[in-house]
Amino acid sequence: MAVSSGVPLLVSKRSGMLRRIQRPNSTCSSISRLRQGGRASCASLPGNAGTADAPIVRLPPEAAIWDDAAMSYDLAVWDGERPITDEAAARFFRERIVPQIKEYDLRNPVAPTPRIKAYVEALLDRWPDFGVVGDEEVNEDSPWSTSPLMNEAVGWFVYFPMRWSMAAEASAFAAETAQQHGLVCYDPQFELLRP
Repeated sequence: MAVSSGVPLLVSKRSGMLRRIQRPNSTCSSISRLRQGGRASCASLPGNAGTADAPIVRLPPEAAIWDDAAMSYDLAVWDGERPITDEAAARFFRERIVPQIKEYDLRNPVAPTPRIKAYVEALLDRWPDFGVVGDEEVNEDSPWSTSPLMNEAVGWFVYFPMRWSMAAEASAFAAETAQQHGLVCYDPQFELLRP
């Protein structure tokens, strides 16, 4: 398969899915991606999944192509009792969070609870949202793959992406901050509780 060198790509290690992403101008949120059945794309946005300019291609995991500059890493953080095992956390995520994301109506947003809002604000205190002013990207050292990050918060949970190249530092900070706020932090890629 030929891939143009200037095209940002994402390949999911778990599913072997390849997709184009756009940062910072993309309005594709992690919620939109999960609403599409966990596909790493936003079919509802023009020029995305299923179109000639942004095809979705399934690859076997061993054929995964990694482009660290375009990869994203997601975390789920919620307000509630911490599951005892990673398996219990994975089940909770699949049964409680994923269905809510799939049914979420972006036209009728649900405000985050005070604890989730305070958590996201703490993340933004460390790394502000990225943005574009004129033709120039601002806060380009932000690890968040979506902006505004607060839009990823839905009631009692937040499910958010970060740039792969900053995932180690940002996810460690996000997990530690979740613990400080008495929240549960879960890594859906590796199906592990953090920290």
